[in-house]
Amino acid sequence: MYRSKKFYVFLLIILVLFIAGFSLITFKIKNNALDNEVSSNTETIKVSNKTLNGFTISWDDPENMSNVSEYKVYLDNNLVSVQKEKSYIFDNLDNLNKYNVKIETISDTQEVINVKEVNSISTAKEISNIKEDTVFPEGTYYLKSDIPENITVVFEAGSQITLNSIVTEIKGTLKVEGTNEKRSTIKSGAYSIEAAETGSIDISGTDIELIGASYKAGAIIARGGKIKLDNVISEDDRKANVITYDAKEVEITN
Repeated sequence: MYRSKKFYVFLLIILVLFIAGFSLITFKIKNNALDNEVSSNTETIKVSNKTLNGFTISWDDPENMSNVSEYKVYLDNNLVSVQKEKSYIFDNLDNLNKYNVKIETISDTQEVINVKEVNSISTAKEISNIKEDTVFPEGTYYLKSDIPENITVVFEAGSQITLNSIVTEIKGTLKVEGTNEKRSTIKSGAYSIEAAETGSIDISGTDIELIGASYKAGAIIARGGKIKLDNVISEDDRKANVITYDAKEVEITN
């Protein structure tokens, strides 16, 4: 049977519309599938407040994520908490180990919609019984050792050092490095580091914090030794106090 040209044009239009509609449906299905995928972010867990047996983690949600119900916190793949708060304090840890932390964000329909991970976290390290020249890389430390004569100890920029002895006597050399971009911190409490007659304290780019003390204390003391402070900052007039007793040399610059 003879069919008019208009009929074939009509069929062609129907075919084009069918293909376009199929493509649109496929596009929407793919987009919905992508929307339902679990996102992953390894850079949004902040680790802070390291102690000898623990640390604190905190995190934020990605932008435009509003359907959050709760968070699951894992330590070395073991579930330790289901919570609504965006921070968690780990304690009773072994300071010889390193730990992996994972946070799962759970939606109001109980689906995992975001995963955050941070690996190889260590607690603060206690330094005791120093007997040789040592360079400590950026990290968190509790200093509980005098520094013997002719021994040099260096803490690299960005280190956080808590004095863990009433008096840390420096008979050798203590260097704490720091810059404006990567400052170090010394937390002294009511404790002090003291440069003995043969000792030298050289601190740069560092914040001195006097914690847990209600009186002015000498965080840095020279008992006949040498003190050099460059770009050392305190938060208030109680902190970064320097006391000298017959010091050989005192140099303080901004």
